[in-house]
Amino acid sequence: MKSTKRAFLLAAATGFALLFSSVSVVSAEVKTFDAESYQTGNKEVDQWADLTDTKFKQLVSPINNEQPLARKNNSLGMIVPDNYWQPERYCNLVNLEPASGHSFSQGSSKSFQLIDNSQSASVTVPHYLHHNKRWVDAIYTFKLKGDNTSHDWAKSNSRASVYLNLGTSYNRRNWFSLWTNSAAPRGYYQTDVSSRWDINVKFVYSDDQSPVKATGTVEFPSVNTQFMYAFDKQQMLKNGDRVYGPAPTGNKQGILRGNLDSNGQYFDVRGASRQTGSGTYNAETTFLYVFHNGELNFTNVKTGSTYPNAMFSRNVSEPYIAQEVPYGDLVGTINKQGKITETSDDQVDDQTPGTAQVRLYQAFPNQPTAQTVKQYQVQLTLPKYAKLTGPENLELNNYNYQKDAAKILKTAKVSDPKNNANGTQTYTITFGDGKTAINDNNLQLKINAQIDWDNPELLTTLKQNFVKAADGQKYLAVKAKTKTIIDGKTMDNGQVTTKVEEPKGKVNVHYVDGNQTDLQKPVSLAGVVNAGFDIEMPQTVVDTYNEEYQVTGEVKNAAGEKVDPKKLRYQYNSNKPQDLYVIYQDTGHKFASILNGKRVGFLGSSVTVGWQDHNHSFVDNLREQDGLVAFKEAVTGTTLAGQGSNTYVHRLLKMKDGNTAAGASKGKNALADEPLDAFVLQVSTNDANSGYKLGSVSDSKELQDFDINTVAGAMEYIIKYAEDTWHCPIILYTGYYENNAKYQQMVDLTYQLQKKWHFTLLDIYHNQEVHDLFSSDKTKYVSANDFIHPRHAGYQVWTDLFRQTLTDVFNNEVTDK
Repeated sequence: MKSTKRAFLLAAATGFALLFSSVSVVSAEVKTFDAESYQTGNKEVDQWADLTDTKFKQLVSPINNEQPLARKNNSLGMIVPDNYWQPERYCNLVNLEPASGHSFSQGSSKSFQLIDNSQSASVTVPHYLHHNKRWVDAIYTFKLKGDNTSHDWAKSNSRASVYLNLGTSYNRRNWFSLWTNSAAPRGYYQTDVSSRWDINVKFVYSDDQSPVKATGTVEFPSVNTQFMYAFDKQQMLKNGDRVYGPAPTGNKQGILRGNLDSNGQYFDVRGASRQTGSGTYNAETTFLYVFHNGELNFTNVKTGSTYPNAMFSRNVSEPYIAQEVPYGDLVGTINKQGKITETSDDQVDDQTPGTAQVRLYQAFPNQPTAQTVKQYQVQLTLPKYAKLTGPENLELNNYNYQKDAAKILKTAKVSDPKNNANGTQTYTITFGDGKTAINDNNLQLKINAQIDWDNPELLTTLKQNFVKAADGQKYLAVKAKTKTIIDGKTMDNGQVTTKVEEPKGKVNVHYVDGNQTDLQKPVSLAGVVNAGFDIEMPQTVVDTYNEEYQVTGEVKNAAGEKVDPKKLRYQYNSNKPQDLYVIYQDTGHKFASILNGKRVGFLGSSVTVGWQDHNHSFVDNLREQDGLVAFKEAVTGTTLAGQGSNTYVHRLLKMKDGNTAAGASKGKNALADEPLDAFVLQVSTNDANSGYKLGSVSDSKELQDFDINTVAGAMEYIIKYAEDTWHCPIILYTGYYENNAKYQQMVDLTYQLQKKWHFTLLDIYHNQEVHDLFSSDKTKYVSANDFIHPRHAGYQVWTDLFRQTLTDVFNNEVTDK
């Protein structure tokens, strides 16, 4: 169907792209009214007080434009959203398609056209409002009712054009106005009933589409004799909905008319008989409807016109009915290692752990001239360790159609903090010059309080405010209180807690000569801020030229100043690594290693790559420190078993030609037809979780007899191929993997294979010294995410093990070790 193709248009409006959540398709069913005839009879009245239904009369009241409604009446409101005229702003179209529509008083505009006039239509306005710290969608559904002879609405694809107008970028008044080019009152064209719309608006939370149980307001401007609005009487009585009309002024009575229909089911609002201008906006013909439980139902009826014309319905905020400026909606955030997240854990900003962010949503609806806001202030109380230095700590966005948030932000002023007796400070943030109206804005204010983690005087205070979250991690609990002051009127928003994760201090230890030239790759360390650490100072190091250097014991900071190694502490340092330099002096000796010039091939995966140390593993250490000619054929995430192009077997077959990703293409010496002095195979931890079968040791030693889809078959294939190709010693090594039963089975299998093939086995998995050392400080020696991949310090330990194993092999001192 045509409508199906267009039912899932995704909105991507400017200002909302980062905040969109998925919106489920909501049924287009609309609550329709039963009456087929709206007859006014003789029950028209000129004033609300003349209504004859006692119960219903209590729900109709005059309103004074100088007196705003109570807050309880407008938690939700029909306001014009950002980029309201762009079809891309909307989603979940049902029985609608984007079109160039007809705006009743403004000519052509952007719109949605009804595809099948006999069916309901629906559209969602995503992230329309913000309520109780959650985004809210508006689901707008309508159905065309009545008959019109030549354009019977019940007929599919009637010739009548029906539009839901979005308006133009320069005129919001036609936003969501329903329009058709064929409509008539009851009796015209020999019709039995008036043409009309049945309209339903639902507010639901964006994240799970659950209904918003809140009260809201919608404004109906320009009521005149060409149409009227009907509201379900029982719904009003049940929910306590109210209608507010213009109050009498001077010698004028409120001219908005109201009556019960002949069936006593609906309350009808009509314009005065002398008000005929269908496009006229007039405060005296505008009324406000207050709905409850986040849902609105009404009918727009074509009535007293004596000629066929457009039937249209507008429901958009105009500056005629006074509305209170809502209280701020306060939101705290969670900061996880540099990522500010909302309480739903959706990442929204890229900040540092030195920031505690507090958010405040504040709506400024249209107001009568006498009520427009000129100044917006936020009184913020924070712990003394969280500071605002000025407007640079503020971000302001506007989620309405106007783009003046930047202009408002330029007026921002942050007062000096006022010290409080309870260890807090209070700042006053002011927006607006007191002269220019802040109107038609839906503002989001982000306040980024700064935390100085490196201030030793605050260390005790910070630790006292740590809390343990449900996920077991510790957070600094930054409690903030806010009050909103709007033109001198103060509203208390209460308190919110922002959780800031304790940052890690980072240190890069450089091993340098007297000219501070790096002799080896720096070591990276991480630890709790303000905690002490032991700087690594090996007695000797070897540079890339095989020159040997001896430590002097002298340590300098980035400024070249000498520091005491025993007094060093991790620093936050604005989330930047701290650089320290250990000074060495040249001994004048060349480092002599039996491995110098030896040609060794290494086949493996991420552990051989050096994934947790910037692709620098024990292989690279041996190359740099011992002069080993190493061929590192290693690809992260690969397995021994299998038929894929990156499996061990597939890459092995290409090693001899040097056509591998890690071979000659990266500038290493190609194997070509040169011999190897040794071949090293990693017993990959990936196979333990790959789903491939373990297999068993074969009775054969022929390549074609090995099933490479099993771990055992692949290992035997590689061992046999390496022996036949390079005729060199074979070394297999197992890795560090804590308490993994499947990998334990692979290690056991390796011992069985060793009895058959008589290769050298370096069993790190069972090396108790390695386990004790790595377990003593896992963040230093091994990745804390999987306890598999060594870090820089871990690879230094492994380098010694491989150096000794290779030395023994080349000295012929090892047999089935």
